[in-house]
Amino acid sequence: MEANITSIEFSQGELLIKGKTNVELEPSASFWLRKRDEEFETYEWKQYPVRAAFREHGFELKCAAQDLGFVMDRNLEDKAVWDFFLYQNNRYIPLKMEGGVSVPNQSFPVLHPLYKVWPYVAKTKGLSLYVVQVKMKALLVKEQFNNGVYEVEVDLKAGSAVPFHHFKTCLVLRRREQMGFFEYYEEKTVNVHYKNNLFTVSVDLRRLFNDDELKDEEICWDLFIGLIDGPNMIYLPISQTNKIQECTTDYVLNDLYKVKPLFTHDIKSLYIRPITIHAQLVECKVQDNLVRFKGTYHSNEMEDPTFENGQLHFVLKKRTHLNKQIAFTIERVEKVMVNQRQFNGSFDIAHLLGEEHIKDNDVWDMFIRFSANNQRVDSHLSPDFSLNFNVPYETFRSNPQFLVKPYVNVKRKFSVLVRDAKRAPRPVMVAVIGSCYCRSAFNSTSYFNPDYKEYYNCVYTQFHSSVISLMSQPVPLDQSKMENLNDKQKEFIKCDFDKKVFERLSLANPEYVLIDFFADAARNLIKINDQSYISNSHILAETALEQELITSNENIISHKNNEQYFELWKEAADQFIDRILTIIPQERIILNLGGFNDRYYDAEGKVVLFREYRQQIIRRNNYLWDRLNQYFISKLPKLKIIDLRTRNFIGHYNHPLGLSPAHYESDYYKEFLKELNDILFKDLIVNRK
Repeated sequence: MEANITSIEFSQGELLIKGKTNVELEPSASFWLRKRDEEFETYEWKQYPVRAAFREHGFELKCAAQDLGFVMDRNLEDKAVWDFFLYQNNRYIPLKMEGGVSVPNQSFPVLHPLYKVWPYVAKTKGLSLYVVQVKMKALLVKEQFNNGVYEVEVDLKAGSAVPFHHFKTCLVLRRREQMGFFEYYEEKTVNVHYKNNLFTVSVDLRRLFNDDELKDEEICWDLFIGLIDGPNMIYLPISQTNKIQECTTDYVLNDLYKVKPLFTHDIKSLYIRPITIHAQLVECKVQDNLVRFKGTYHSNEMEDPTFENGQLHFVLKKRTHLNKQIAFTIERVEKVMVNQRQFNGSFDIAHLLGEEHIKDNDVWDMFIRFSANNQRVDSHLSPDFSLNFNVPYETFRSNPQFLVKPYVNVKRKFSVLVRDAKRAPRPVMVAVIGSCYCRSAFNSTSYFNPDYKEYYNCVYTQFHSSVISLMSQPVPLDQSKMENLNDKQKEFIKCDFDKKVFERLSLANPEYVLIDFFADAARNLIKINDQSYISNSHILAETALEQELITSNENIISHKNNEQYFELWKEAADQFIDRILTIIPQERIILNLGGFNDRYYDAEGKVVLFREYRQQIIRRNNYLWDRLNQYFISKLPKLKIIDLRTRNFIGHYNHPLGLSPAHYESDYYKEFLKELNDILFKDLIVNRK
């Protein structure tokens, strides 16, 4: 059955609809309107209250303003759509527009001072009523904050005349469920005054927000003018005008919280946050699930950040996620002793979590809670710069099926990790033949990858050695000339001299070998004789050995003639490949393509180019490095590759090893580990098949 509209006329506030059907209409036929609710795919039906005129195959329907009150009866929204249907024989038939028929661009006379109703044609060519709120704005024209009292003046504007002063109005503060999630489940209302065509309000925020509502989290309360219309509240977000001078400072709300008025997404908000208190551990010892710790605290936002016993507690919070943001659902609390901004305490993991339903990969974050006058602030514990913390897993006493350990997470904060004893990963054993391009990814300081030891064990490193040197004959070493080096540096020099890289690699028995050619692309070689070479690394340059080995310019092989260098390197690379394949298959060799960056972030976050004299060296070295990579890949077509050259990573002035074209921003090393994870995951899938 079809019901088509043949004409529509708007006259004296009435909409006259004429149409035809392809079947005979019965006397019981009627017209209905259906309100769409596309979010939940549910509908609300209303029978049109006025009888229509039906002929054998035609109909006439008059829509007058007084008959459409039901579209305003309850649950008013910004907008709503009601679709017309003809009802007959238990079927709803949508009214469709015939070709050439148009809808008058005219709204019905006023049904409600804040809404208009328009007839319109939907995409389906069906006739609908579009109920839309009159365009209104609540514009902030003045604000000030004084001794906890927040005062605002708001001007209400509308696209047509709206008698705002006839409505009961209020200021509505609506609490965002999350900082970036504009969903509201809680609100507060404050009376406003209408004066000189402006709505004014003054509210003491210290009284408005009870201490119990400040739950150690940053929150936003968005500001609206509420127009109360019977059972309905119409919310007009308070937006900004160009004339307003914003409050740009944080104001003290109470002992432990601050408030700042701001605009976010064109809505005036009150941003409330706990003051920042830094709590750091200088000592942390773990034995049989018992954690003993000592720490200090300080705050730049308190005149006298001194707390007494009873005001500090240790808190362990179970981490979860809501809408991709970290949230905490459960907490366990222990007392802490305080003495002049220092604290100490202990907690038993088995005791605190003994009655919890724990599972693999549960994370509990460690906090110190500061309390004052029924207010509280929780500070996520971090390690002091001097504390190098890394402990093994222990069996969870309350449930031996699990392992537990405190650790420092990627944000350099303390947490407790729970692992299923049967599923806890054995770290993958990797070896590095190369430089910081590979090795720095396996560094547990915060700039690099603090938790890498959960997944990887770097069992061997051959550092800053040229392939040419490694494949040459051994050179005697006078170790007394290395007294200024630490043990690791001495070992690196020793390995470059004795050339026993493959013996050590075989004993380490890695599952993967990571290689980069930094030393070949950038560092000079020292030629001892036709059979022996030494890598002129920056470590060797710190010793008296270098000057003894360099007898003249003739025994320095530099990069001034890279064609000569490349020919010598290819011969050594072929030997290197033959030897390493006797230890590990090429599918388990991972080549980091590497490359030098030509710019860096300075202390102000600006991107700065390295000086021009270094740019030419960078281009020259990158050109050679690419040639080395290509040759190596051509010989080992099944090796794996990590290539971060196109990711736009650059250097950083605050790199722990110093500013250099070879040292990258922190995210480079984290991304390197992600790439390595992907390679291992793909290998796991292939092996499972």
